[in-house]
Amino acid sequence: MFTRKKTIVVAILAGCVGLLFAIPPFIPLSHFIPELEAHISARLHEPVTVGSLAVSMLPLPHLDAHDISVGKARLVHVDTLVVRPDLLTLLSDTRVIEEIQLQGVQVRHALFTRVGRWAREEAARRAEAAATAGPPSVRIDRITLRNANIRFRDFWLKGLETEIELMDGKPAEIRVSQDGDRLRVLARPESSDSWRLVIEGHDWKVPLGLPLQFDELQAEAIVTVTGITSDNFSGTLYGGTVSGPVDVSWSPIWSATGQLDIQKVDIAPLVALLKRNIEMSGRLTADPTFSTQASEPSELMAALELDSDFALEGGTIQKVDLVAAAKNPLDQQAGKGGRTEFDRLEGHLVLDPSEYQFSDLEVASGLFRATGDVTVARADQKLEGRIDAAVKGTASLISMPLHVSGTVQEPSLFLTKTAMAAAVAGSFLMPGIGTAAGIKVSQITDKLFGPRKPRRKRSDSSQANQPAQRAGRQ
Repeated sequence: MFTRKKTIVVAILAGCVGLLFAIPPFIPLSHFIPELEAHISARLHEPVTVGSLAVSMLPLPHLDAHDISVGKARLVHVDTLVVRPDLLTLLSDTRVIEEIQLQGVQVRHALFTRVGRWAREEAARRAEAAATAGPPSVRIDRITLRNANIRFRDFWLKGLETEIELMDGKPAEIRVSQDGDRLRVLARPESSDSWRLVIEGHDWKVPLGLPLQFDELQAEAIVTVTGITSDNFSGTLYGGTVSGPVDVSWSPIWSATGQLDIQKVDIAPLVALLKRNIEMSGRLTADPTFSTQASEPSELMAALELDSDFALEGGTIQKVDLVAAAKNPLDQQAGKGGRTEFDRLEGHLVLDPSEYQFSDLEVASGLFRATGDVTVARADQKLEGRIDAAVKGTASLISMPLHVSGTVQEPSLFLTKTAMAAAVAGSFLMPGIGTAAGIKVSQITDKLFGPRKPRRKRSDSSQANQPAQRAGRQ
């Protein structure tokens, strides 16, 4: 009896397997493609092409479409689109699509200018449909994107994975990850035209501009169709921390503003990212306020304007030896090459599209002290400025006024023309002590009649920790 029952079960299973193999793995629907393309094109006001369309039976029946393009300039291209229906609802008044999955998605950034219009038109259609009696004919529960890439003019934002949960036909929650889950974004509706974002990242590299590498990143932000605003941004990178409010806008043009608090960040890897053949190290503490705007995101760095007090601790400046230059003021080669070690370097930086302006510079290292102002041209990295350097314990305690010239890659330090003339005159009139006396006279003359140094942005210490209020914030 047992053997007979076992034989019957095996036969039934074999019959089921045979039936599965008898069913075609997919059923082509090519004859529906022209009608489908026309319908979608009419709704989007953009040309749409579909390469192939079929119903796949395994593992469960679903719709497959391949090689889908939207727009004359291929605003969107999807390698594969999969529609998975809830089979139990196919005969119901409302048919449920459990998931629409898009794989291998490529989007051009010009698409974003159309999204707002499409959303408004879709909302109008839904409102019109809601005015009529009866439930919706189709309900979509989830949309997922796999291996999505956004193409801007000069760079790609790659490796995006997205899950969109819908409720009553509207997105209720969006989860986005990028670069192998190194960056994660959770978005929920804040209002009818804005979303609240919770952003977390680890071991994540900024994909445009300066490719900063964050160890950890946290932020809360509000995003609209025109930009994103965060009052709660913080991160750890290069052994230090950065935090503060940041705004980024992409309409009508790209722009960014912010006010950051930087603490103990190692600048050596940051300097290396600039690729200017600059070598410098130290731990940076600063409070920059910045702004920039450009027609393309890749142009934002070139248009950057910045204002900040700063301090560097325990570092070195390569390719220039300030101590040697101060000890040998009449030797034009003394300061070239080598390096300057410092315990602390502080000052003020104003950056605009044409130059870096370093003012109120103060360098301290053991017996060495220096003050000054230096300007660096952004285009050709040329240096122009003055450093007053002194080394205690030398034969003279006179601070040496040194003219800074050359380039960042090949800096040059030599006595200023006024100091050189005074030194020569002093040596001629008072051999032995006249050189130092002449230099001292030149310094007094420069202080009385020379150009005044720009002052630091915070002259009132009571305002040191009061950030400037940004427009549009309460």
